[in-house]
Amino acid sequence: MIMKNKRGISAVVATVLIILITVAAVTIVWTAIIPLINSQLEQGTACLDATQGISLANEGYTCKSTGTSEVWIQVKHGSKELDLRDIQVSFTVDGSSSSVSLRNLRMVMPGINGEKVYKISLDKIKETFGDSALTIDKIEEVSIAPIVGSGKTETTCGTTSTIELVNCG
Repeated sequence: MIMKNKRGISAVVATVLIILITVAAVTIVWTAIIPLINSQLEQGTACLDATQGISLANEGYTCKSTGTSEVWIQVKHGSKELDLRDIQVSFTVDGSSSSVSLRNLRMVMPGINGEKVYKISLDKIKETFGDSALTIDKIEEVSIAPIVGSGKTETTCGTTSTIELVNCG
């Protein structure tokens, strides 16, 4: 049997290659995955702050008016700085719910440590349910969910509070 002169990779070259591959892998993880994780953490933190800082007030201004066919809601904004871009207002009728956006109704968001009372007409609520026969008396509850921004993205957070609607006194 004839042996040809074959050479393997020396231990030094193999070690250098392993180190280079490891450095390349760490660089890829650092530049691609870490920003993704940071972005998710920022959105989660923003939603946590929003769900703790935005709430419905039950102080007599969150009610339904049968005389004017309007729903009035009072929204409070706590002391945390938020990039609050919108608030989804959900109405419950016979166990099903539908939402309306305050931004789409051209309403201004409450500022830090502020409160705002919003008036939403029955016609706008009928549009969201797609039910022209809906009456103000059938609306049972109202709830809100803040929408916060982080750069160019918006995140709809969970429901912060729900209140059973009573007739305005």
